[in-house]
Amino acid sequence: MLPHVMEFNMLVIQPKYARIAELMGEKVEGLPLRDAAQKAVEAVRKLTLDIGMPQRLRDIGVKKEDIPRFVDILFTVNMRQVNNNPRDCSREDATRIFEAAW
Repeated sequence: MLPHVMEFNMLVIQPKYARIAELMGEKVEGLPLRDAAQKAVEAVRKLTLDIGMPQRLRDIGVKKEDIPRFVDILFTVNMRQVNNNPRDCSREDATRIFEAAW
């Protein structure tokens, strides 16, 4: 999920992502900010592969029809995650993120 959330937040948090990429050993010097930030997403994705994490929600048994329920949980039980996200996130945004991760 994290790389998909990072992609969503890219518009508002590029400097921090560029720094994360640098701290993860990515070569970002001289790159445009967006490209440097994208390196963080790629590095996190590679890390999840390297440690053997499932890459897709379906890899852990999530059914596509479960996504609306996950969105409901996010916007009720886990609303703190939505409120603390650096970019405003609507139910439609969350649905798109879950679908991308599925």
